[in-house]
Amino acid sequence: MDWAENQLRHLLQQTWSLEDRRKILKSHKIKITNLTSLSAEPVVQTVTKKSKKKHVEAVPPSRKKIKEAARVYPQPLTKFGLLQPEYNVSTTLARNISEQGYYIPTEVQLAALPLLLGGLSQDEPTMKEKFATRNDIDLLTVAPTGSGKTIAFLIPLIHHLSRNRDKAERHVSAIILAPTKELVSQIVVEGRKLCAKTGVHISAMRKGMSLDASSNAFDEIALHEEPHGGDEEPSNTEMSSVVKSDILVSTPLLLSNSISSKKLPNVKHLILDEADVLLDPLFRDQTLSVWNACTNQSLRTSFWSATIGASIEDLVKAILATRQRSVSTTTPPAPLIRLVIGLKDTSLPNITHRLIYAATEPGKLLGLRQLLHPTSSSSASTAQSPLRPPFLVFTQTITRAIALHSELRYDIPLPAGGSSRIAVLHSDLSDSARSDIMTRFRKAQIWVLITTDLLARGIDFRGVNGVVNYDIPTSSAGYVHRAGRTGRAGREGGVVVTFYTKEDIQYVKPVANVIAASEKLRDQQQQLKSPGQGPSNHDPKFHQQQPQPRIQKWLLDALPNVSKSDRQRLKKRGIETRRSAPLATNTTNNDASQTKKQKREIRQARISTKSGFDRKMEGRKRGAREGSKKRKEMGVSAEAEGNEEGEWGGFED
Repeated sequence: MDWAENQLRHLLQQTWSLEDRRKILKSHKIKITNLTSLSAEPVVQTVTKKSKKKHVEAVPPSRKKIKEAARVYPQPLTKFGLLQPEYNVSTTLARNISEQGYYIPTEVQLAALPLLLGGLSQDEPTMKEKFATRNDIDLLTVAPTGSGKTIAFLIPLIHHLSRNRDKAERHVSAIILAPTKELVSQIVVEGRKLCAKTGVHISAMRKGMSLDASSNAFDEIALHEEPHGGDEEPSNTEMSSVVKSDILVSTPLLLSNSISSKKLPNVKHLILDEADVLLDPLFRDQTLSVWNACTNQSLRTSFWSATIGASIEDLVKAILATRQRSVSTTTPPAPLIRLVIGLKDTSLPNITHRLIYAATEPGKLLGLRQLLHPTSSSSASTAQSPLRPPFLVFTQTITRAIALHSELRYDIPLPAGGSSRIAVLHSDLSDSARSDIMTRFRKAQIWVLITTDLLARGIDFRGVNGVVNYDIPTSSAGYVHRAGRTGRAGREGGVVVTFYTKEDIQYVKPVANVIAASEKLRDQQQQLKSPGQGPSNHDPKFHQQQPQPRIQKWLLDALPNVSKSDRQRLKKRGIETRRSAPLATNTTNNDASQTKKQKREIRQARISTKSGFDRKMEGRKRGAREGSKKRKEMGVSAEAEGNEEGEWGGFED
């Protein structure tokens, strides 16, 4: 039986040569670089020529050669069935992976899993036996939205914890940070499916959970409770149920407030999902407080996002270098590996993008209503596929999301579900309300979900057919993440519609560049799928058969470039008039510090189809009702005072 099992393992194992690995990774547009060796200073040797008695310095290697020397070509994981024979993944974990329907890895899984499970020693046959216990790299991964990054970091994490877990005492050994509660809940749900019967427990950080300083363990209210709920404080009976978890998933603020100044020496794995946001100034202090609390010298970190810029990469390298200097050890630091899938800051090529000029705010509202109620004449004239529900609508602020919801809530006919088919989701809602809306949207009970950038990152809605950017995103990365809510896991047919007005023209070019790059990538993939078929590029019929690009070259040339200061201001503040715009139900803005021009711009940014006269009349009626109510209250009080003074006796003679 052992012989048959060994033969099966031998058949399943696939060892690729270096040249084969290069071809496989290149065909999938995977680039892996050892940033530690890349940042090392090249050694310049001095050569002495005896004949001429002078020193000649050797020419340092070119930048291209340095980059090529830093490239890494691990054994690619061509199917999940190889996890067990190649990396000694437990039978239970392998079964959980299979039961979830994972058979063929995506690009990020194809490259990340071998790196996290096998490290960098895969070219040494003598190191094969150490694959199951090694995790000696820090990984920075840039991969498209919906490409399976969550599974790529959960599988190695669960594998290492199940192998090295202290069964006598459970404590938090791994922390996963995510920017929103919704993403935290999603990670926990996926993690519990993979952790089933492995002995590894994963839970979400919630209100009512406290840190036990003696064992660095988090006391959870209920391990098997779904990772969502209301804001109510747990009762005494709930607090008596104490369970310790191996993996803790949390937002930075919640966890940093909980640990305060405590240390977490038992934590050996730190994962930052949506790392560019977590290390952005908005979350940076909270994230670094958690990172600094993890004092274990063997701490391994990984960073995951669809958009990680050079500034975030430099920050990561600086923090890792600082931590290494603070640790008094002669052990060399773990290498920092960068894994890039495809092109940076590029949207998925399987998504259709539309950039629509709406001129004004009423124009955007009209355009959105045309998407909700497409006519046969308009769809035939544009020759574009209609945007089918369910879809997401993104606005810049919570105020605008609420106003847009108030304007559209009765647009869907009552026989089709009426106002229950449209909902709004934002951070001001309670946890229970947010969870209920998310559940209804996943069940397709909600067709149109209006939200802010709260749902722009990480949330996996596999059935979403489209995304509408009612307000333009504040950066190109924001557009990539918003667009990534559709077209998940390679699903075709996703549509992203972006409305922009006259005010947006000076800021919209980064979005147009992302769309143009995505369309170019799609054309390249179509040519690779059918090489040599059909007419050539020089044939006029070729251009007639190809779909016209959504972004014309004349538009890219005409749109103004966005300066660095404008990009920073837009990312931090958004469009200023939309921050100050009142709700659709409001009628006036009496801020004396605002100029007439500012007031006019704020009025123009209002989300409403009502005319100024109608709003004025509604305001008068509202004021009349309030005045009548006050007069009645004053009349009652005056009558009471008169009764106390006694009855009037008439005028004196």
